[in-house]
Formats: sequence, C-alpha cells, structure tokens
Amino acid sequence: MSGESRRTVIVALAVNLLIAVAKGVAAALSGSGALLAEAGHSVADTGNELFLLIALNRSGRPADETHPFGYGAERFYWSLLAAIGIFVAGGLTAIWDGIRQLQHPRELTAVEIGYAVLALSLVLDATSWRTAYRQLRGESRGRGVSLRAYLRRSSDPTATTVFYEDTAGILGVLLATAGVAAHQITGSAVPDALASFAIGLLLITVALRLAQRDRELLTNQSASPVIVDGVRQLMATEPGVAGIPRLAVLIVGPRTWLVTADVAVDGTVPDGDVTRLVNRLRGRLRTEPGITEAYLTPVPHLVAAPQPLES
Repeated sequence: MSGESRRTVIVALAVNLLIAVAKGVAAALSGSGALLAEAGHSVADTGNELFLLIALNRSGRPADETHPFGYGAERFYWSLLAAIGIFVAGGLTAIWDGIRQLQHPRELTAVEIGYAVLALSLVLDATSWRTAYRQLRGESRGRGVSLRAYLRRSSDPTATTVFYEDTAGILGVLLATAGVAAHQITGSAVPDALASFAIGLLLITVALRLAQRDRELLTNQSASPVIVDGVRQLMATEPGVAGIPRLAVLIVGPRTWLVTADVAVDGTVPDGDVTRLVNRLRGRLRTEPGITEAYLTPVPHLVAAPQPLES
C-alpha cells in the first residue's frame, strides 16, 4: 500500500507544481485576485506533497529500541504539518488576497489566458483526484466499508490528504472561474475578491478537517469497529478461549495496530496449558497483516450463577 500512496503523492506533486506556475503567470498577466489566490493554493499544495513524501520515507523505517512499534506515526505528524500548510499558506493567504483586491482593485487583462489556465488546472486537478479516489475506493472496498466511512477512519492520512486537496482544488478552480467571469461582466473587482474569500474559507475548512483526523491518529485512537470485530472473531476461534472480556486495538501507524486484551480461558484447560494457549494465540495475531504486537492477559472464565426460582 505504501507504494500506491507514493504514486498518488508523486502524481499530485507534479500536477500541483505545474498548476502553480501556470496560475502564477496567469494571475500576473490578468490581474485577477481569484487567480492569485488559486496560485497560492497550488503553491501550498506543492509544499504539502513534499511533506507527504517525507512522511512516506520516514514512516517506513523498521522498528528499533527507541521505537519498538516502528515509525508509522511519523506519517501522522507530517500530515498534520501539511494541514497547517493548507490553513496558512492556502486559506489565510487567499483571504488576504481578497482583502487586497477590495482595497486596491485591479483591472482585468489577458482574460483569455486566465480562462485557459483555469481549464488546464481543472483537467490536471481532476487527474490527480482520480488517482487518489481510485486508491481510497479500492482500500474501502477491501475493508467492506463505504468510502465516506473510510475517509473518516482511515489510518493512512496520505491518500486522504491528497484527495481532500484535489477536491478543494477542483472547487477552487470553479470559484475562481466564476469570480473572473463576474469581474469581466460587471467590471467590478468585488466578485473576484469574493471568490478569493470563498477559496480561502474552503481551504481553511479542508485544513481543519485534516488536522482533526491527524489529531485523532496521534492520540492513540482505536481502530475502526470492522478491524476490532475481526480481531475479536479471530481470537474467539482459538480452542480453549471462552471469551474476550476486554479488547483494545490501537492505531500505531498506517494500517498498523497494537492489540491488548484479557483472554477468558475455558475452565477445562489445565493450568499448565494456559501459558501455551496464550502464546499460541499471540503468535497467530502477530502473523496477521498490520498487527505489530499483541499483549494478552489470561483471566478465569466467570460463569454466571443460576438465579434462584421465585417462590
């Protein structure tokens, strides 16, 4: 999966770099505030893809003494920095461009170039969006959940960040086009400035959504119910296991989990075999894809006492 995530990020990086240059040139030639806001948006996205590439490289390092569960959480940290980049370099900059457009209106020139760049940007953003969408759709189907649910609970923020960035990119291009067109038709810079404001608010909304998800991943969030139920069912099939009174499956990296559980042992299992049962179950769990470690505690199986008959 990391190879697919890397391809998604590289496609987004190449697309955003090309778009940023084209929008910057078009903004300088046309004088459009909305185009300038979109140029800043693409510059921010380009920087964010670099953050995501760093995340992919650093999170792939093997576990060691200082990080016994690996470096997967590095991806959450760098993704959080990318979200901050969207907020500051994208959202706040776009709003500031709108304010400057209101204070110092600029006359539109070379409008045809602006429209051509926006059309090219729409095609390129849609291409990158489709790459991220295909990855996320395939992963969500593999988990047996809807794409919307997977976006909310995915433990790999890389493709999710690209998906949200490109969605904002497509919507931003449409807003910029509407602003330029309204500016051209009315001769007023106000619609252009309002488009910059709208682009800024859109980017801030996306940034806050991504930052919230990264915060959840960085604060020992439990795996999705689908993952937890799957681990519980696997443990329950082990001979001698009477129940799982406590189970926690914590996210420690992209598609990487730490399992801790109390295992109720059937009373028919001899005392000397309890340790072997737990070790065997732990070994089974550690062979499952994504489970980096399992800590299991055997506990006695408590049978509910029969209720006395009412007189």
